[in-house]
Amino acid sequence: MLDLKKMFEKIGMLDVHTVLASGNVLFKTSDEEPKKLQSKVERSLESSLGYPVTVIIRSQEQIQDLVKRQPFADIKTDENTRLYISFLLVPSPTLLQIESDYFQIISTSDTEVCSVLQLNPKMGSTDGMNILEKHYGREITTRNWNTVVKIANLLK
Repeated sequence: MLDLKKMFEKIGMLDVHTVLASGNVLFKTSDEEPKKLQSKVERSLESSLGYPVTVIIRSQEQIQDLVKRQPFADIKTDENTRLYISFLLVPSPTLLQIESDYFQIISTSDTEVCSVLQLNPKMGSTDGMNILEKHYGREITTRNWNTVVKIANLLK
C-alpha cells in the first residue's frame, strides 16, 4: 500500500491515505473532471504494474451520502452475514433482481448495488460477487459495508 500511496503522490494527488489493504485510496486533488482523473490514475497504475487496472472513483460527498442513507438499516445480521456495496463504473439501466436463501440484492441505483450474503457451506462471498460480475461486467468493485463506513468516517 505504500507503493500505491507514493504513486498517487507522484501524479499530483495531495493528502494521500490508503485504507486497509484493499486498494482504497483517499486523496485530494484540484477540480479535475472525474473521467480525466480516472484515466490519469489508470495510466499510472498500468505503467507501475505492467497491466491495466480499472479504477472507480467516488467523491467524498457520494460516500458520505451513501452511509447516511443506511441501506442496511433493516437487515438483521449475525456472525455469518456479510453486507456489501458494489460500485459500478458504468451506470447500469438494468437492475439485477436476485433473492435466494443465501444472497439477495436489497437495493440498487445506477451506480451501486447493495447486497447481503449469508455465509454457508453452499455459497461463499466470491460466489455472490461472481453473480454480480456476470450481470454488470468486470468493471465493478465490491466493498464490505464496514469498509465503506470506515472510509466515510475518515473523510469527516
